[in-house]
Amino acid sequence: MSLFSCANCGSVENTALTQCGHPSYMDHMFKKGNEETKKTLTEYKEKMGLPLDKDFPEYCSACCPVAFDENGSFTTRINHGWHESFTRHYLPIGMFETNPNTGNLRKVGEQKDCENLEDYFIKEEP
Repeated sequence: MSLFSCANCGSVENTALTQCGHPSYMDHMFKKGNEETKKTLTEYKEKMGLPLDKDFPEYCSACCPVAFDENGSFTTRINHGWHESFTRHYLPIGMFETNPNTGNLRKVGEQKDCENLEDYFIKEEP
Protein backbone atom coordinates (compact mmCIF):
# COMPACT_ATOMS: atom_id res chain seq x y z
CA MET A 1 0.00 0.00 0.00
CA SER A 2 1.09 3.56 -0.71
CA LEU A 3 2.33 6.03 1.86
CA PHE A 4 1.34 9.68 2.00
CA SER A 5 1.82 12.69 4.24
CA CYS A 6 -1.43 13.95 5.79
CA ALA A 7 -2.53 17.31 4.39
CA ASN A 8 -3.77 18.38 7.83
CA CYS A 9 -1.03 17.30 10.29
CA GLY A 10 1.84 15.92 8.18
CA SER A 11 1.83 12.36 9.60
CA VAL A 12 3.13 9.56 7.44
CA GLU A 13 0.14 7.33 6.73
CA ASN A 14 -0.65 4.17 4.78
CA THR A 15 -3.60 4.36 2.36
CA ALA A 16 -4.96 1.05 3.70
CA LEU A 17 -5.40 2.46 7.21
CA THR A 18 -7.59 5.50 6.58
CA GLN A 19 -10.79 6.18 4.67
CA CYS A 20 -9.37 9.50 3.46
CA GLY A 21 -6.22 8.26 1.73
CA HIS A 22 -7.26 7.83 -1.90
CA PRO A 23 -8.05 11.35 -3.12
CA SER A 24 -7.00 10.95 -6.75
CA TYR A 25 -9.29 7.95 -7.10
CA MET A 26 -12.10 9.78 -5.29
CA ASP A 27 -11.60 12.85 -7.50
CA HIS A 28 -11.73 10.67 -10.61
CA MET A 29 -14.90 8.91 -9.40
CA PHE A 30 -16.46 12.25 -8.38
CA LYS A 31 -16.02 13.49 -11.95
CA LYS A 32 -16.49 10.28 -13.94
CA GLY A 33 -18.43 7.86 -11.71
CA ASN A 34 -22.05 6.85 -11.98
CA GLU A 35 -24.79 8.98 -10.41
CA GLU A 36 -24.90 6.99 -7.15
CA THR A 37 -21.12 7.33 -6.72
CA LYS A 38 -21.26 11.06 -7.46
CA LYS A 39 -24.08 11.49 -4.93
CA THR A 40 -22.14 9.60 -2.26
CA LEU A 41 -18.93 11.55 -2.89
CA THR A 42 -20.88 14.83 -2.91
CA GLU A 43 -22.15 13.91 0.58
CA TYR A 44 -18.57 13.06 1.57
CA LYS A 45 -17.32 16.47 0.41
CA GLU A 46 -20.15 18.22 2.24
CA LYS A 47 -19.35 16.38 5.49
CA MET A 48 -15.67 17.26 5.04
CA GLY A 49 -16.59 20.90 4.45
CA LEU A 50 -15.00 20.91 0.98
CA PRO A 51 -16.31 22.97 -1.91
CA LEU A 52 -17.51 20.72 -4.73
CA ASP A 53 -14.88 22.13 -7.10
CA LYS A 54 -11.96 21.42 -4.72
CA ASP A 55 -9.96 18.17 -4.90
CA PHE A 56 -10.05 15.71 -2.02
CA PRO A 57 -7.11 16.07 0.37
CA GLU A 58 -5.29 13.07 1.86
CA TYR A 59 -6.01 12.79 5.59
CA CYS A 60 -4.55 10.30 8.06
CA SER A 61 -6.79 8.15 10.24
CA ALA A 62 -6.67 10.70 13.05
CA CYS A 63 -7.60 13.68 10.86
CA CYS A 64 -10.15 12.04 8.54
CA PRO A 65 -13.42 13.77 9.47
CA VAL A 66 -15.75 11.08 8.17
CA ALA A 67 -16.13 7.32 8.39
CA PHE A 68 -18.43 4.63 7.10
CA ASP A 69 -21.01 3.11 9.43
CA GLU A 70 -21.98 -0.58 9.46
CA ASN A 71 -24.36 0.03 6.52
CA GLY A 72 -21.72 1.66 4.34
CA SER A 73 -23.15 5.17 4.81
CA PHE A 74 -20.99 8.16 5.63
CA THR A 75 -21.01 9.39 9.21
CA THR A 76 -19.24 12.29 10.86
CA ARG A 77 -16.50 11.01 13.13
CA ILE A 78 -16.68 12.03 16.77
CA ASN A 79 -13.61 10.36 18.27
CA HIS A 80 -10.68 10.84 15.96
CA GLY A 81 -7.71 8.70 16.78
CA TRP A 82 -4.54 7.21 15.36
CA HIS A 83 -4.92 3.56 14.34
CA GLU A 84 -1.78 2.56 16.31
CA SER A 85 -0.70 0.03 13.65
CA PHE A 86 2.68 1.77 13.62
CA THR A 87 4.38 4.76 15.25
CA ARG A 88 2.99 8.09 14.12
CA HIS A 89 5.74 10.19 12.48
CA TYR A 90 5.13 13.79 11.46
CA LEU A 91 6.71 15.50 8.45
CA PRO A 92 6.59 19.18 7.49
CA ILE A 93 3.21 19.71 5.77
CA GLY A 94 3.50 20.02 2.00
CA MET A 95 7.16 18.91 1.77
CA PHE A 96 6.51 15.32 0.61
CA GLU A 97 4.31 13.58 -1.93
CA THR A 98 3.63 10.00 -2.93
CA ASN A 99 5.76 8.68 -5.78
CA PRO A 100 3.16 7.17 -8.14
CA ASN A 101 5.71 4.64 -9.43
CA THR A 102 6.66 3.14 -6.06
CA GLY A 103 4.05 4.25 -3.50
CA ASN A 104 6.81 5.64 -1.27
CA LEU A 105 7.35 9.24 -0.24
CA ARG A 106 9.56 11.65 -2.11
CA LYS A 107 10.22 15.36 -1.74
CA VAL A 108 7.79 17.44 -3.79
CA GLY A 109 9.21 17.91 -7.28
CA GLU A 110 11.82 15.15 -7.06
CA GLN A 111 11.77 11.88 -8.98
CA LYS A 112 13.48 9.54 -6.51
CA ASP A 113 12.08 8.21 -3.23
CA CYS A 114 13.40 9.87 -0.09
CA GLU A 115 15.92 7.41 1.36
CA ASN A 116 16.38 9.26 4.65
CA LEU A 117 12.79 10.13 5.54
CA GLU A 118 13.50 9.85 9.27
CA ASP A 119 15.83 12.85 9.01
CA TYR A 120 12.75 15.00 8.29
CA PHE A 121 10.55 13.79 11.15
CA ILE A 122 9.59 16.76 13.31
CA LYS A 123 7.70 14.74 15.90
CA GLU A 124 6.69 11.17 16.69
CA GLU A 125 4.10 9.50 18.88
CA PRO A 126 3.80 5.81 19.75
